Amino acid sequence: ILRRQRHGQSVGAMALDSKALRFFVRVAHHGSLSQAAKTLNMVQPALSHHIGNLEKELGVSLFSRKAHGVVLTEAGQSLMPHAVSALRILDEAQNEIERQSDNVAGTVRVGFSGSAGILMIPHLLRVAREQFPEVRLQIVENFSATLREWVKTDRVDMAVTVAQTVTGGAGRQTTPLVEEPLYLVGTPDMLPPGSETIRFSEIFDHPLILTAPGNSMRMALEKTALECGLTVEPLAEVTGLAALKAAISSGIGNTVLSQCAVVEECRQGKLVARQIVEPDLQRTIVLDCHKRNPTRQAEVAVRNLVIELITNLVEGGVISGKVLPGE
Repeated sequence: ILRRQRHGQSVGAMALDSKALRFFVRVAHHGSLSQAAKTLNMVQPALSHHIGNLEKELGVSLFSRKAHGVVLTEAGQSLMPHAVSALRILDEAQNEIERQSDNVAGTVRVGFSGSAGILMIPHLLRVAREQFPEVRLQIVENFSATLREWVKTDRVDMAVTVAQTVTGGAGRQTTPLVEEPLYLVGTPDMLPPGSETIRFSEIFDHPLILTAPGNSMRMALEKTALECGLTVEPLAEVTGLAALKAAISSGIGNTVLSQCAVVEECRQGKLVARQIVEPDLQRTIVLDCHKRNPTRQAEVAVRNLVIELITNLVEGGVISGKVLPGE
């Protein structure tokens, strides 16, 4: 409940429903009504209507409409921290109630890095619906470093990420899942038929389009190159898995990726992949979970399901790699 002030005098209290505040925060986060509507699975006019009603209720404009999106007004900036705080309190109350229940129900927020999620997400959604019909999954995709921060700050409950070293940290618990080999990937013209493997030193004979520094694959490449006395000098750097695959599909150069990131393109013959060996180039898929006690039954169920699914995908040959023992 907020008390509206006009000309320094109170003119009455108003009750703002949590849905309106969630819509407001989501639009502010994306800076775009259309992008926010997509993440909320609703049409833009409906979202605009909700935001308009909220502005009417408050008697102020919360957003300034620009050519390429929206920005918070001064009033919107004032409301933002209160809205976030109120929603956090409501979520904590709901989570506390769910923790006290034995039912496997409620919302579980799961993050995936781009390549790790390609094969995992469809399986997780299908099996979770079959086994835990009262659990609602919220799936988000982002860079591993961002997801680890989101786990720590409780923006997601858990995240499947990739890392060079398996370390936990304040606010999160890390479980190693799979040691995954990396591949040199390119079009058939750029990587003619031959061996299924390629020596590490030989990948530098090819024009490389790589992810930006700080990415797990780039870090693995640079670390091994340093140990071998080699220098990483890419033709170009591209941020984002979809953009990177589009670049190499054009035949301009090759890149280093996991097999699961391009499994469909390789099946269709659009791209080919050569496993990097001598020395092996690898990374680790891990599951980062928020440290809280007690953990909700729904979170436990989804966490165990993620571990079971990725183990089955590796042992079934769908994902290349070696299953690692958990903690």
